[in-house]
Amino acid sequence: MKQVNICVGRFQPFTKGHLRMPEAGMKENGLGCVICMVKNKKQDSRHPFTDDIIQKEMNIIIENEKSIIDTIYITSADIKQISEECHNKGYEPKLWITGSDRYQSYNSMINGISKKTGKSYKEMYSLDDDFSCLEVNRTDEDISATKVRNALKNDNKSIYDKMMPECVVNNDDMYNILKNMITSIKEGMLSLKEYINERI
Repeated sequence: MKQVNICVGRFQPFTKGHLRMPEAGMKENGLGCVICMVKNKKQDSRHPFTDDIIQKEMNIIIENEKSIIDTIYITSADIKQISEECHNKGYEPKLWITGSDRYQSYNSMINGISKKTGKSYKEMYSLDDDFSCLEVNRTDEDISATKVRNALKNDNKSIYDKMMPECVVNNDDMYNILKNMITSIKEGMLSLKEYINERI
């Protein structure tokens, strides 16, 4: 098994702020990071980009950033599923890197004990005893995906360029792909009545 760090999220899209996490992990233990992508089940204004589009962005990043080595897809941030998918691809997670907002819940999973079996989740899911969680603190200068989506909606490329990884900014096609997709979602959003009818 190849030892790796992991980061988990939807990454709509993957920003310069997100890149701080794998970089922090590499600084901590020298290992590359596998990005565990939570599948986008339904497009909406908060999650406008399809898995294919985000994978296209991630391919650019993987080619240019030594801190990220691969992506895997999961349906939820569940430690059982994450461990299984990583092991299926020959990866052994050593460090789960996350922002402050998710640190407590992810750290609780890593160090949790199953009520049914009395065993630790690490033992149940064949994770190393030293598998742990690394918190990357948020600051006022953090770049959120929401800010990037707003820049795309407003066709503000200068703000987009400041918030995205340099290798993505240098790919001219990526901006237009993301902008066109978010515009189509914005224009095609359901009214409240249509949304309720769709849910019934």
